[in-house]
Amino acid sequence: MREICQSVETIFQLLLDELKKSTRASEQNCRDVAGRLAAEVNRICTESNRIQASGDIEGSAMSLAQHRLQQCLHYYSLGSGPVE
Repeated sequence: MREICQSVETIFQLLLDELKKSTRASEQNCRDVAGRLAAEVNRICTESNRIQASGDIEGSAMSLAQHRLQQCLHYYSLGSGPVE
């Protein structure tokens, strides 16, 4: 299995930048979430036979990272409003 190790740091940085820009979470919380998401993307892309066979592991990793980020931001927006 081929790993996407060379792009894990790139994915982490992309996620971190977007989380900092799109949320009011602390720097450390953004780092923690970005790290967990990057690790999840790496694990999925490493273990998925379909992604491995596709020949575009890094492209799949970036798409998956964007998808997971959008899910997180969606859930964040649901919980970030004032409590009534």
